Amino acid sequence: FRSRYLRKFDRKVNSKRYPHLHYPEIYLLDGGYKNFFPKFTNYCEPPNYVPMLHEAHAADLRKFRAKSRSWSSDIHWDNSFNNRRPSRQISLNF
Repeated sequence: FRSRYLRKFDRKVNSKRYPHLHYPEIYLLDGGYKNFFPKFTNYCEPPNYVPMLHEAHAADLRKFRAKSRSWSSDIHWDNSFNNRRPSRQISLNF
């Protein structure tokens, strides 16, 4: 549900310029960037991939996990919403 947080934040930042958004389209990658990258490297910039758990990202990961806990406390979803499947799934063909 990070996409909903991003949309909410984008709306807030652009509240005086409604309906303008910095990120008008948000896509969730099935399996994440880790699965996307090897299949579509030619669409990626820079064309390299370093796993999230790589030691070079250890400090960033700790910082993000602490921040994500504060995000989750700000967002309240009812259980029926959490268990719902996406209403529309599309495939991107490259």
